[in-house]
Amino acid sequence: RCALCGLNIPKGEIHIGRVGIGKYGIITMRMHQTCEKVTHTWEWEDWELREESSFREEKKQFYKQKYVAIEKTTEN
Repeated sequence: RCALCGLNIPKGEIHIGRVGIGKYGIITMRMHQTCEKVTHTWEWEDWELREESSFREEKKQFYKQKYVAIEKTTEN
């Protein structure tokens, strides 16, 4: 299960795993690669305040903007 979007990570799918220390000890977060890319510009507050449903919308917008940018650069 992806810690960001809340959806399942299929068995055998390549994904990102991060290990850290939380309030209750050591934690491991697993994320889809596409979800993890959205977080590259996040501050610590973004990690604390996120919700799965709002993250899924943020992810859609992130990739929509990337796709538009790629289209514009290939039109030249």
